[in-house]
Amino acid sequence: MIKNERLIPFGIGKRTCMGELLARNEICLFAINLIQRIQFLPPKHNPQPDPSKYLVNLTRIPDDFHIRLFQLLVKKVSIKI
Repeated sequence: MIKNERLIPFGIGKRTCMGELLARNEICLFAINLIQRIQFLPPKHNPQPDPSKYLVNLTRIPDDFHIRLFQLLVKKVSIKI
């Protein structure tokens, strides 16, 4: 991975953050937890994002948009040792 000099949230060189790997893993776990527990659906009463209106630079950035969220039922598992 090449570090972009305009975006260095964890520092660079000798000043690199020692917690960078931990922070990246925490973000990954947080995102996975959301995906497993919440269902993301398109809005009912608001317009969906239009891909033809995305801002295109290095990445495609949509305008602000609404989503519906539903909590999924998670089965709790107990383990006896």
